[in-house]
Amino acid sequence: MSTRLFALALLACGTPTSKRAADGAPDTAAPSTPASSSASTLTGAGSTTDTECVAGPGPRLVRRLTHAEYGASVRALLGTELAPEASFAPDLTVEGYANDASLAVSSLLAEQYRAAAEELAAAADLDAVVPCDTANRPCADAFIGDWGLRAYRRPLTDSERTSLLELYDEVAAEDGFEEGIRWVITAALQSPAFLYRSELGARTAGEVFTLNDWELATALAFGVTGGPPDADLLDVAAGGRLSTPDGLQVELDRLLADPRAPERVADSVAAMLQLERLPQVVRDGSVYAELTTEIRGAMTEETRRLTADVAAAGGGFGELLTTDHTFVTAELATFYELPAPTVGADGWGRVSLPPERAGGLLSQGAVLATHALPTSSSPIHRGVMVRERLLCQHLPPPPADLNISPPPVDPSLSTRERYAAHSDVPECAGCHLMIDPVGFGFEHFDGIGRYREMDGVHPVDASGEVVASPSSDGLFVGIGELASLIVDDAEDCWVRRSARTLTGLELPECDVALFADETGAAGGSLLDTWQGWVQLPHFRERVGGSDERDVPLGDGRWTAPDPDPDLSEPDDTGLPEGVRFEETVQTDWGAGYCMDVVVVNGTAEPVVWSIELALADELSSSWSSTWTELDVGVWRVEGEGWNSELEPGAETAFGYCALR
Repeated sequence: MSTRLFALALLACGTPTSKRAADGAPDTAAPSTPASSSASTLTGAGSTTDTECVAGPGPRLVRRLTHAEYGASVRALLGTELAPEASFAPDLTVEGYANDASLAVSSLLAEQYRAAAEELAAAADLDAVVPCDTANRPCADAFIGDWGLRAYRRPLTDSERTSLLELYDEVAAEDGFEEGIRWVITAALQSPAFLYRSELGARTAGEVFTLNDWELATALAFGVTGGPPDADLLDVAAGGRLSTPDGLQVELDRLLADPRAPERVADSVAAMLQLERLPQVVRDGSVYAELTTEIRGAMTEETRRLTADVAAAGGGFGELLTTDHTFVTAELATFYELPAPTVGADGWGRVSLPPERAGGLLSQGAVLATHALPTSSSPIHRGVMVRERLLCQHLPPPPADLNISPPPVDPSLSTRERYAAHSDVPECAGCHLMIDPVGFGFEHFDGIGRYREMDGVHPVDASGEVVASPSSDGLFVGIGELASLIVDDAEDCWVRRSARTLTGLELPECDVALFADETGAAGGSLLDTWQGWVQLPHFRERVGGSDERDVPLGDGRWTAPDPDPDLSEPDDTGLPEGVRFEETVQTDWGAGYCMDVVVVNGTAEPVVWSIELALADELSSSWSSTWTELDVGVWRVEGEGWNSELEPGAETAFGYCALR
């Protein structure tokens, strides 16, 4: 093709010539300030010139948990095996990603959250989640403080603690301690503090808000492991160490050593290649009867295992794209006509692939079956997949009045020949020059990912060409050569799509460039992607308006009183030996406070209780008790009759408020 014709073909297709155009990213960086910006040179694939640009803070966000994050959270909080998120109304994906920052709660999902919270609370093993042995109000208070911190991923505010404790009191008064705790769990699992992740921060300079340690811990945990912060990460956040570079690096390295980190890479790769479609793609049963539900599931797991294996071994995206091994079960090996693997206890084994079948991700059954037609392979689907998913080149939709049906089946022609004739149509030629020659490289694989030498009665021709790419142009034969040809551009695209996965946003081009620079500086492996992420200004900072407020937070990590006091110790309250009272702060508003008091009879005999309290402040109100002033600031507190006598081992509660 002449240079002039080639240029006209690109013009007809509307082909992007840079990554900026390809991804629809804005030409300018997000707002930033000199104090919080990072410079990066935008070069490499997709760039026409070297451009000095500045990466800056992103927008303030409150991000709803994805269904996967919800499931990981409730299982971590309650130690359950239940997966209620599997029946939630599916979220709309954006470019294959289910974690878009715009996720909301529909009325249907709200009802599903309610039902799930009740189911989870009813099934919870309270012995495993309640932090004390004594089934009393101080124990409930301790549970709310400790479990609530893990559920909300930050300390509870005074109003949140008071609200949950009041709910406990109301339920426990009628139905007992356990039921009270279960209703606290039910309420907390429907709270916005649980269902949403805060990325709001506190104002530090002008319009810049800096995320606090709790927000950083949440972002780090969900980003690297897919689940909520663990106890160690919460301790680091409580100590303020995540806001220091060294403290953040230590925790990032620790989490990257977690087995869930390679699984998160597998999640990202599956989203990148839109493999969530595989269970639903239509295949003609008369042509592809072998593509059973079980085989589809095994294909998905195969790609996850391969990705996690390469990531755990320190490999980069290029290695994942060109590796010559995979993982199969005996059934999947039979499906692919591969030698039977030596399998482990889980039924999976590693197998090496012969050169003609090796092509890393491009040879995966999940990828090949997802991107094909109901009765045949599809050079178009697979070519588009490479262009858009692996090279990050956006292809415009065909004209509305154009017939885009695949060419009819003709046994006298191979698939390649049918599509070559189809792409000769002038209106189609521009785009198909970019798509079909790439897709032809997959022709050794049928519509469900099985290797073939013949396409019907026609020998397969898997030669192809990449044109109009950022830096991968060239001729190739088969997917192995294609994979090697596009490595550099695919690695750049992986970084771009990783930024999308981690932030839920399409980042400005300068942020992507800095992300790529920092990932490369860390080593460039699949796991090093997170090293690049935490170096972005976006990771720590946000931009907001002058009238926006800081995120509300409790004051530090709350420490509960001892929920199981030694009841044998004597005291100076006038109570008989073995009878104790325990005070906890219900609320404190500065000018005054309210206290909850529990009296426990730890003796073997019934007791009519009476307490002497020294109160330095002005008593303003009391409940479930009678008060008699014996001297200035000294009070005798007794029951009201119905709660004045305690049986052995029993307890009662009362409370009071005072003004300072």
